[in-house]
Amino acid sequence: MIDVGIFGCSFSSSSYPNTWPNFFAENNLNKFNVIDYAYPGTSIEYSIWRLEQFKKEYPKGKTIFQITGPNRHTCNVGTTFEKQERFNYKRVLVDWDDICIRTVAHAKDKDKLSKWFLNSLRYTDDWNKEINWKLALHYVKNNTDFAFAHKQIDDKTFPCIQDVCTEDEWKYFCKMLPFDQHFNHHGVKWQAKWVYEQVKQWT
Repeated sequence: MIDVGIFGCSFSSSSYPNTWPNFFAENNLNKFNVIDYAYPGTSIEYSIWRLEQFKKEYPKGKTIFQITGPNRHTCNVGTTFEKQERFNYKRVLVDWDDICIRTVAHAKDKDKLSKWFLNSLRYTDDWNKEINWKLALHYVKNNTDFAFAHKQIDDKTFPCIQDVCTEDEWKYFCKMLPFDQHFNHHGVKWQAKWVYEQVKQWT
């Protein structure tokens, strides 16, 4: 079987077992050995860090990278543990209490890390944030086998789920527009099949 590392944020990992990586593995029991590093709320830098770990452990493996949004901060990653969900599917996890995650949507001025995160966004020039984002995307583009975005981003060289879906499909698949663009059960099953169509040529 082909070892496949999957990386991303909650668009790939919320509401397990109702996730597209889980169904992707289930649909390809005899073809892919899936190692799922996706974790809710994490930054693109976190996914790149996990990507590097996967490449060291599985030098001949293939990679699927779901691009996270910009302006996120992940630090103080605690002890990593693994859960073998079935013979061809393993999740690489961190205890929620042992990881610090800050996003624009969830950071509050209640603790030192949140204050630092929000101040860093306020006092970092837009061009600086844009360059760092472009550098991360460039790295992903040149160091993964397949990468895509869930929601629309400025870099149109990456496939985007929102663009692939029809408007009716997007409305049907999202849990609660416009507030929650995570996919429901129908959406993640559709996405698992769509991802497979992009990588079915792998040998």
